[in-house]
Amino acid sequence: KDASPQSSASARRIPVRILSGNGVHRFRNHCSTSPEYANAKHYLAGVLHAGNGRVLYVSGIKKNSSLFIAMLEKLRHHYRRAKTITLILDNYIIHKSKQTERWLKKNPKFCLVFQPVYSPWVNHIERLWHKLHETITRNHQCRGMASLLARVKHFMDTVSPFPGNGYGTAKV
Repeated sequence: KDASPQSSASARRIPVRILSGNGVHRFRNHCSTSPEYANAKHYLAGVLHAGNGRVLYVSGIKKNSSLFIAMLEKLRHHYRRAKTITLILDNYIIHKSKQTERWLKKNPKFCLVFQPVYSPWVNHIERLWHKLHETITRNHQCRGMASLLARVKHFMDTVSPFPGNGYGTAKV
């Protein structure tokens, strides 16, 4: 008896996981009291599961292929029983770099589908980055990067499933 494509992970046939977007969101800490952290930057790479709204993400201090590969590693670990992981991506350079291509050759379970160029409105994770910016990072009053990162982590950990769980009403 064949399991449907949306069957549970406990079924014999492992479903195809369709994940929407891998966005990279940048935020800064405009802290005038600590010169060494003034205009410090931090980046998030994340995925949004198209079926259930689950959000997974990684963070880092550089927006490069290593950050994207760290996200792929997290996905590989999280969906280790899936036969195929399909990612719908924008055309950002780190998604197509030589380093990324080498990693993908060693991990053939990943299938990358690229969106049309200059079409951010079709990338569903862009809505998540917009809500993060509107709720947390825009005009924040954090005195240091650690407190800003704590707020971002809280938002990202409570936003799943996105949208629809009252992320706008939660105390952040």
